[in-house]
Amino acid sequence: MSNFTDTYARTRSGNMTSTNDANVELNKKIIDLYSDPSFEDIWGTHMHHGFYDLNSTTKPNVQTAQICMIEEALRFANVPVFCNNGYGLQVTFQVPDVLLLPFSNRQFGTVWSLECGDHLPDKTKFVSELVSVAAPGGPIILTTLCIGDLTPNEESLKPQERELLQSLCESMCLLEWISCVHYADLFKSHTMKVLP
Repeated sequence: MSNFTDTYARTRSGNMTSTNDANVELNKKIIDLYSDPSFEDIWGTHMHHGFYDLNSTTKPNVQTAQICMIEEALRFANVPVFCNNGYGLQVTFQVPDVLLLPFSNRQFGTVWSLECGDHLPDKTKFVSELVSVAAPGGPIILTTLCIGDLTPNEESLKPQERELLQSLCESMCLLEWISCVHYADLFKSHTMKVLP
């Protein structure tokens, strides 16, 4: 078991002095990962997954696919974009702990989490925080890595799938993955409407 996975497992079982120690260690590993110059060489300056249209006759480059991911997420959630190049838009960037958001309840008309949940140990708390800051009726856009839903004949991932998932988790500081259905159930538990 890797150092990272071992630390997470010890934290979950209560064998560490403080959950905060594990959070600090996890946050440091994530910061180190994303600030490593070789990471940009692999992912480009955008550093997000891409959307590849299966009906397209041409394969876009990685950067185009990353931009398409943003455009498709906005389109899917029916969120119009009213500004071009940021003119007239005031933006404030903050880096809070997403499991303890410092914002007022129901403060935001649109809540968007782009690949943040991948690194979080508590998906239930994560979804609760997203829901708490969303205005009534406002969309919550969640793009995140998920495991595939198991078929009725499957009880768990196949060994080669578990091995690949473990390798990804160790190299990218990813924690527990859940399925899209599991995420949908978490949102439904807050009486949220989940789009297919």
